[in-house]
Amino acid sequence: MKTKCILKSKKYYYHRQAYIKAYGEIPAGMCVRHLCHNPYCANVEHLVLGTHQDNMNDMVEAGRQSKGVNVHTSKLTNSIVKEIQIAKGKQPATTLAKKYKVHRTTIYRIWRKEAWRHI
Repeated sequence: MKTKCILKSKKYYYHRQAYIKAYGEIPAGMCVRHLCHNPYCANVEHLVLGTHQDNMNDMVEAGRQSKGVNVHTSKLTNSIVKEIQIAKGKQPATTLAKKYKVHRTTIYRIWRKEAWRHI
């Protein structure tokens, strides 16, 4: 868990406080990104401003995005996804959806490589 501190009567995470002390206020809609990909780092040389989308792109590029079985709500496993991919064109999506207790849209998304692309 990131540690918070108080600066100008407001609570900030340490990296945000470090950024403010070094560079000034953070404009509305901007976030402080970590070039080192360490969320606990408060080294101002590692901190840059960016949009939320920039931050999400950093997460994906660094491989920190949860996917597949690492998503805590996932009902499928890698082996089941492989079975679903093999069944494309052989079994209806509704049949597979009932079998694996997911929505048929999930089956279609797996077939189109919109979901579980890493498999």
